[in-house]
Amino acid sequence: MQKMKKIFSIIFLILVLTINFSYAQKGPKPPEIPQDPNAPIKKAQDIMDLIGGILEYISIIFWVLAVAGSFYAGYLYLSAFGNEEKTAKAKKMLQYVVIAIAIGLMAYGLPQLIKSFLEIGDRGVRV
Repeated sequence: MQKMKKIFSIIFLILVLTINFSYAQKGPKPPEIPQDPNAPIKKAQDIMDLIGGILEYISIIFWVLAVAGSFYAGYLYLSAFGNEEKTAKAKKMLQYVVIAIAIGLMAYGLPQLIKSFLEIGDRGVRV
């Protein structure tokens, strides 16, 4: 009898531990969020267009400043006339310009990164 109790207990535990809990009752459906027909942003693509437009203006300003900075660094280097302090300042500025250009090139990947986050947050709906 004791052996039968152990067997039934083991079978009962196996059944209890392997029950699929996905049959639980579903919760209530979340309320619908009303859509404003006059809203400027209606979907994720609208956000991407807005960010893309802003980044386009920023990149134009950035590239103009990068070119101006590189010309100024070249001017400082040429006008140093062997002065070590001015030459070091020009080299340092040229290094900063190169780093800024590298960061600017990497920033072109920012819209794609934001788009991938929005696609994940949009529950699989591709933009």
